[in-house]
Amino acid sequence: MNGKIMEKTLKKMKYRASDIMALLRNKGVFDINQVDFAIIEPNGQLSVLKKPEHLPLTPKDMKIKVMSSGISTELIYDGIIIEENLKQLGKDKSWLEKELRKLGIKDVSEVFLVTLNPAGSLYVDKYEDHVKKVIDIGDYKGPY
Repeated sequence: MNGKIMEKTLKKMKYRASDIMALLRNKGVFDINQVDFAIIEPNGQLSVLKKPEHLPLTPKDMKIKVMSSGISTELIYDGIIIEENLKQLGKDKSWLEKELRKLGIKDVSEVFLVTLNPAGSLYVDKYEDHVKKVIDIGDYKGPY
């Protein structure tokens, strides 16, 4: 409430701070400083109202007209090309392989997921991501 955690309420509802942090992350809030009010609903979901300074600025706020962004289509999943999706987009396997080669990928077996959005932008996630150090936020389980 007003950006402050109501500890007695948490304890009464048998929630830990780590539970609230997880619920906030599920709502796209990774910094508790952004929260004005958060309410645990009867179904266990969390409703969140961000502080006004953390609310997103929208094109509507700026009186800017935008086109629908559409939804991305999966082209490769778990190393397997989804040829039906390529066909629906008017693409073929050789186009996809050419795009992968541009990214230094020699074979689809190197790829976990590839999607294509309506604007033509590819998202590519390889099995070997070469992330140097994975950060583990390791929520504290708490005393209760």
